[in-house]
Amino acid sequence: MSAIEREPIAALSPEGDVAKKHLLYPTVQQLVGDVAIRKILDAGAGQGYFSRILANRGAIVTSVEPATTLIEHSRHLESQQPLGVDYVQSDLTTASFDPVFDAVLANMVFLSVHDWTRALDA
Repeated sequence: MSAIEREPIAALSPEGDVAKKHLLYPTVQQLVGDVAIRKILDAGAGQGYFSRILANRGAIVTSVEPATTLIEHSRHLESQQPLGVDYVQSDLTTASFDPVFDAVLANMVFLSVHDWTRALDA
């Protein structure tokens, strides 16, 4: 990915936008509780900000995102500051995973998934 393509994504807050940082994230954090050494799937991870937050809290994170630009940005950040997040480029309707997860997070993602029932079955 070129610097021109990465620039708008890199300008985003590493903690998500204001609504996510102050409304959504605290609620999700309370719901998932202590994530240390838990296997977490961050489904539809976007720029990967929440995957990195979870990894910083000790979670073993698999981050799934179909958009090439976003997954490449996430992988670039991982190469700069390794947290052990496994970034997977995949569509949630066709993704399949071998590992069992302790929790699956899908923050605001099913609004954008054309066949959300199939994604839930995956």
